[in-house]
Amino acid sequence: MLQLDAILRPNGNDRENLAHWMQNYNLALKGLPLELIQTPGGFRAVMNYLDWFIER
Repeated sequence: MLQLDAILRPNGNDRENLAHWMQNYNLALKGLPLELIQTPGGFRAVMNYLDWFIER
């Protein structure tokens, strides 16, 4: 997923950073990304957030 690359890029594609992001509460998403992506609506919310993150 290219969107996840936006989270990793600043830290040299650090898988630990991705794991941390996925497993910790995100204020903007109001939940844990790892849990949110389990539902279609949550998956869309995470993807929309990542699209915003890339474009900012």
